[in-house]
Amino acid sequence: MSVCLKNTTEEEKEVPITYLSLETTGVGTAISQELLMGNSEHYGSMVEKLEPGEEKVVTYPYEICSIWFHKKDWKNIEMRSFWMTFASYSDKIVLYL
Repeated sequence: MSVCLKNTTEEEKEVPITYLSLETTGVGTAISQELLMGNSEHYGSMVEKLEPGEEKVVTYPYEICSIWFHKKDWKNIEMRSFWMTFASYSDKIVLYL
């Protein structure tokens, strides 16, 4: 998953990415630490630093396994609706993909 981050403030910001999850009906997954650490030059950091006005696109690996779905659902996985969840409490904040 690629995400565009932009610092619209006048100061340096650190953006923790650990809370970003990928979800679909009945299934949710976090950034795959194993894949992230195995290819760190390709993927972003778990805490991105942004200078004032800086914008960057970062990529994070999410793992989706066939065993999490019924066979008929897995066959149509590309047609399934997914969303990024930025917060779950107290208000759930999502971006539909």
